[in-house]
Amino acid sequence: MDALKKRKFFHIKLDISAPCLVIPGNVLDDGGMTVVVDFGRFRFHNVEDHHGQDNDALTQLGMSATEESSSQDTWELILDDISVRQSVFRAAQSSSNEDNPVDSHLPSSPLAVVVPSDEDMRSIIEPFTLEFTFTTNTFDSSDEPDNSDGGSITKLRIHATLPRLVFKVTTSAVRLASRLGRRWRQRRKMRRVREGRPPKKEIDLSNGQSSTTAPSSASVPPEEKKMEFIFSAPLIGFRLENDVDGSDGPILRPPNAADMYSTSAPIIDLTARDISGRYVVIPYKTQFTARLGQLVAIDLYQRCPKGRFRTFLSSVAIVSAKRRESRTKATDRMAERVEDLVSIEYTKHSATAIACGNAEHKEDKGGDDVEDRHQDAIVPTASSLLSIGFHELYLEWNPETVAAIQASLRLPMKERLMNRDKDEKDKAANSAHLGSSIVELDKTENLTVQLDSNCMHPPYKPLPTPPPFQLSFTLSKLRVNFNKDFRSCRLVLAQMDRTVVLLATKPHGGSKITMKLGNLSLLDSSTREGTLYSQVVGL
Repeated sequence: MDALKKRKFFHIKLDISAPCLVIPGNVLDDGGMTVVVDFGRFRFHNVEDHHGQDNDALTQLGMSATEESSSQDTWELILDDISVRQSVFRAAQSSSNEDNPVDSHLPSSPLAVVVPSDEDMRSIIEPFTLEFTFTTNTFDSSDEPDNSDGGSITKLRIHATLPRLVFKVTTSAVRLASRLGRRWRQRRKMRRVREGRPPKKEIDLSNGQSSTTAPSSASVPPEEKKMEFIFSAPLIGFRLENDVDGSDGPILRPPNAADMYSTSAPIIDLTARDISGRYVVIPYKTQFTARLGQLVAIDLYQRCPKGRFRTFLSSVAIVSAKRRESRTKATDRMAERVEDLVSIEYTKHSATAIACGNAEHKEDKGGDDVEDRHQDAIVPTASSLLSIGFHELYLEWNPETVAAIQASLRLPMKERLMNRDKDEKDKAANSAHLGSSIVELDKTENLTVQLDSNCMHPPYKPLPTPPPFQLSFTLSKLRVNFNKDFRSCRLVLAQMDRTVVLLATKPHGGSKITMKLGNLSLLDSSTREGTLYSQVVGL
């Protein structure tokens, strides 16, 4: 019995076929756009033989795999074949109850949704698989050298592996999502106005101010919470196409649903590689780190015959063929290390840890001078540090492509104007409804006056000091070429090197911003590089 108390086994094995969700734009529009969400399969089970493969993971969390008092479990969650597709909505007339005596007790429906076949659908998000590994370790806190109070400590490690995600987004799918979101918000507003529900606020009668309840952190002591979450993705692709307007005007819908995507105009193809991140929660400290290796965006909308502006965005320098050959010959025997494009690090210290630091700070100072008290006053009660680093980014700014992206992601102008008029009418109706509901509060007029009189002189409370925050932003190089695609020419080149921006908040309000700029230059691309007059502005 003692062994069973120390070690408990839970055997779980789930394998469920998830449903398929069909979202039509309008059930009355036969032939309209439809989004089909397939959730694939859901599998969840525990891993029994994991002592050998998880020792490295436990070591990173400070777990000891040979502890006798520990209880370790590993779980695996797999989501297979998740995909999002789009197709043409087909609504068929349902059979009447008289023709089908089996369903005679069911009410008749004028429309029946026909799920499209695989041949008539096009992928928005190609099928992918998500894998999660959960490792838990529970042991007695008295075994820790820093903890002698007893109790148990639970350490959790989650590792998520993301596959190669590829998004093929079309204008019709984006506009369908915008319309569905707008209808959802409108119905929620109508329901709230119809039911007369007030906004969710709580009134604190002690100071006459509204307050919101926040979950208390005292229920889970910070000493008992240790968690690590790691995720990685090798590649994420995003392709945008306009299947409504195209590049030369409106596209006529072909009669065959299988050929409806042949006339779409591609706009941009973006690829992000080597994505990873780590989120760690340890006593009195939270840390998040993330990195992005490479980012490349290909401009598919440009019409320049030479293809000079094909690379819209890149984290690698764009060089010509001759320079690429010479650079390759020079670096054939040298292993060149490519820096990450973006690196993010966020650290947050809890108030308890900073309070302990303040106590040690005061003990070390030991004086009660005015200067000492001033130095103690500016010691922060909490601290948040955010560091963002960019390596090198090269951008070919094509106004035509940017305008095409903006037009493909927005609703038509006529529909936007109609929605704006409807919003103004709804606001007027809501204000009239709220004005009529104020008359119903006459019965509580005395109570309202009494509460207001009690809240006229609230007790004095010092304003809370905002927690200090520091932001560090570094940029190695940013190079932007401003182009004119239809003229096949480059107007001006802007380059900024070695940029550092530091932002820090002050204890009593306000902030301090420091910026260091290594070099900023504007070059005239019409002249040869290296001449005296090619640089318009330079530092």
